[in-house]
Amino acid sequence: QEEESSCQSFAARLLGRMTDHAGGSGRGVPAAETKPRWKSMETAEVLRALSTSEEGLSSAEAAERINVYGRNELPTAKPKTLLAQIWDQLNNTLMFILIVAGCIQLGFQDWAEAIFIFLVVTLNIVIGVIQEGKAETAARAISAMLAPSANVIRDKAKVKVEAALLVPGDIVTLSAGDLVPADLRIFFSQDLQTQEAMLTGESEPITKHAHPVEEECALAKQKSMAFSGTMVVFGQGKGVVVATGEKAEIGQISALMKEVEKSDTPLMIQLEQFGRWISIAVLIVAVVTFIVEITARGEDAGKSFGVAIGVAVAIIPEGLPAMVTVTLALAVTLMARHKAIVRKLPAVETLGCVSVICSDKTG
Repeated sequence: QEEESSCQSFAARLLGRMTDHAGGSGRGVPAAETKPRWKSMETAEVLRALSTSEEGLSSAEAAERINVYGRNELPTAKPKTLLAQIWDQLNNTLMFILIVAGCIQLGFQDWAEAIFIFLVVTLNIVIGVIQEGKAETAARAISAMLAPSANVIRDKAKVKVEAALLVPGDIVTLSAGDLVPADLRIFFSQDLQTQEAMLTGESEPITKHAHPVEEECALAKQKSMAFSGTMVVFGQGKGVVVATGEKAEIGQISALMKEVEKSDTPLMIQLEQFGRWISIAVLIVAVVTFIVEITARGEDAGKSFGVAIGVAVAIIPEGLPAMVTVTLALAVTLMARHKAIVRKLPAVETLGCVSVICSDKTG
């Protein structure tokens, strides 16, 4: 309890100071939420706001701060189980129509038609699970961009530590070939240059310096900052950690990927509407057929029900969803050859609806 109380007290003091010095509201709002203007602050002001110095933190201070800020890692979603992935592929109107049609064909012992329908369903599941696995691997690749280790000054000595253990206030030294392990405010630069194409789209390395820049400037012009995941291509430098994990610029990209809204494709919407109308039509025709068989033709209820079911099955276009699924699967395979990953099978169709693509230099 004493340790927890100490951590909370430290967090309150440190975050309060960061808010006051970094342009916060002064009401104890964490600096990470008030978008601190590190790039436009003088070095001394930054160090004072982070309660650190050019000699770095002590090991005890670093251990205390990691309890406040957490590890310098991007949060990863729990991987889906195989059953969850299979359900994701089945959970759409197209698949439900196919499964119902297949079951009906089994009921009427039309083995060839039933086998064909269930083969189409299986093909859709296999392709969908494989493609989603590729997409998840691509998404996890962002985490691989983070540096595995970092050279920091701890207890007034230069040491190499696991990058995940970096905290705001740590002093990091950079040299050519290093991956920047966290977002840094540079306070010393000797011809320091970093490659930031992954964030800004700029193909040329950016020269870094220790001087403040304008508060309202684009990411590519923040020359007093070095960003997590970028690479040092020339020179040497030192910087103080100002953001780690998901609070860093690369972490915000990861967060944006998780916030993508899910929506049905135009084809799925049309098929769902078609499925509803077909269901209503089939129900009406089946009921009318059943009544006519009993009243007009005098057939018994069992035979009349069989005739009604037969008419209903004849109306259901079970070949339509099967052909749509096969077509989409072929399109996904074709795009995979061109190194384009399609996570959901129906998403292929939306490409045919695209008229304008808006993109910046990062693609």
